[in-house]
Amino acid sequence: MNRSHFLSLRLVLCLSGFAIVSTVWGQQNCLETYDREAIYLRTELFKGTVYVKNGVSKRIGFSYRRLVPEFEQTPFAMPVLKKARRNFKAQFWISMAGVVGTTAGAMLALQSLDHRGNINNERQYRNGLNLMCGSAIISTAIGLPLQIKSQQQLEDAVYLRNRELMRR
Repeated sequence: MNRSHFLSLRLVLCLSGFAIVSTVWGQQNCLETYDREAIYLRTELFKGTVYVKNGVSKRIGFSYRRLVPEFEQTPFAMPVLKKARRNFKAQFWISMAGVVGTTAGAMLALQSLDHRGNINNERQYRNGLNLMCGSAIISTAIGLPLQIKSQQQLEDAVYLRNRELMRR
């Protein structure tokens, strides 16, 4: 083996070593950024759904409002979070309408009873029960799919945010 081949072999080995070291260092840097900046969702007993960032558990707030600052730097994830918030708000108001209808129906049914529990006005009693049951069923039938969709969109938004984090 002549001297030029020996120098070329040493140069290739040095460059290969440098490439391996820089790749490992870059991956380590990437993992440190991910561990520090990535968020994930978790359900806790008395807090409900929270998000965890850098090992610290934080509440997501009503309509996920406390997550908004985490998503401001992510152009692809923010629209998905906005859709999740919109669906959450719609589900909330539909549920509130169901509560109001159910309460009004119960009050209507109770007003048709006398102090002994006998029905004085059967039509009013039936209307109250129908309003109570109908409100509960309709608000559940509309609100539950919205709640499920909102939760799925929130999970998608968190995934996209973490993915965008790795592109920086």
